[in-house]
Amino acid sequence: LHLCCTPLGCTPLGCTPLGGHLSSLPLDTRLGKMLLLAALTRCLDPLLTAAAALSLGASVFSAPRDRQQEASFLQREAYGQTRSDQLAAAAAYRGWCDARAAGKERGYCEARYLNARALRDLEAARGELLRHLASARFVKTPTAEGIAEASTFAGDDALLRGVLCAALYPNVAAATRTAPGSRAAQRTPYEKVTLPGGHRSGGDAQVWVHPSSINARPERAESGLYVYLDKVETSRLFLRETTRVSAAALLLFGATPAELDVERVKTCGRVELAGGVRVRASPQTVLLFKLLRRELDALLTRKARAP
Repeated sequence: LHLCCTPLGCTPLGCTPLGGHLSSLPLDTRLGKMLLLAALTRCLDPLLTAAAALSLGASVFSAPRDRQQEASFLQREAYGQTRSDQLAAAAAYRGWCDARAAGKERGYCEARYLNARALRDLEAARGELLRHLASARFVKTPTAEGIAEASTFAGDDALLRGVLCAALYPNVAAATRTAPGSRAAQRTPYEKVTLPGGHRSGGDAQVWVHPSSINARPERAESGLYVYLDKVETSRLFLRETTRVSAAALLLFGATPAELDVERVKTCGRVELAGGVRVRASPQTVLLFKLLRRELDALLTRKARAP
C-alpha cells in the first residue's frame, strides 16, 4: 500500500512531491513531515531541534534519582510556559547554544538539570538533518545562514503548533479542567486527560500525561486539546511528547477535507475528527476552514515541487 501524501495528510493512492521527499529522509514519516513543513513555512529552527530530539529518543532533561522533584520543578519553571515537550526541548537547546557562546555552558546545564552530552548529540543530529534538507533544496545551504533564511517565522507560536498538529495528527487527546473530589488528596483543580472513544466499550478512555513531560503537572489546569507522539502502558496508559494545541490548529492543519463535512456539521453542530475528538463549530466556520485548507494544501504542494 503506497501513501499519497498531500502536505498535510495521506491517502492510499500514489506518491506526491512531498511524499517523494519524505521517502528520502532518515526519519519516521511523522518527523519527516514536521521537518519539511517547517522548512516550507519558514519556521524551521525550533522544529529542526524538535525533529532531531525525537529521532534520537533521548531527552535533554535529566536529574539524579535523589533530585528528580527539584529538577522537575526547575525545568517546568524554565520551560513550562511552552506547554509543549517539543518546544521545551527547542528552547533548552537554544538557551544552551547562547550559554556556550558566552562561556557559561556548565552553569546553564547545572541550573536546569540538562544533559550536556545529549545536547551535543542533538547538535550533531540537527546538522545531519540539515544536510538532508539542503540536498533536497529545502534550505539553500547547511549552515547557520541557511537555517536563518528558513526560519523567518520561527517566533510564530501558532504556526509552530500548527506544524506539530500536521505531523502528529490524528494522535489527539482532550483535557478537561476537573475539580477534585471531597476525599481527594489533591485540593486544586487538575486536568483529566481522555482519548475520546478510546475505551473498549466505545466510551472515553482516561489516560495520563507521562511524568517526564513538561505538561505532567501544569501550573494552571485548563480544558483543551493535546497532540502527542505515542502511548506507553506501564502502571497506567501514558501519553509521551505532548503539545497543547488549539481547535483552530487542528481544523486547519490536522483535519482531513473529508472530516470538514459542512453538511454533517449542519446536522450535529460539530466536527468529528479522527480518534473521536469533537470540535463544536458552525457550518460557516467549517466551510471557511475547508477553503483555507484547500488553499494551504495547494500552496505547499507547489512549494514541494520546487523548493
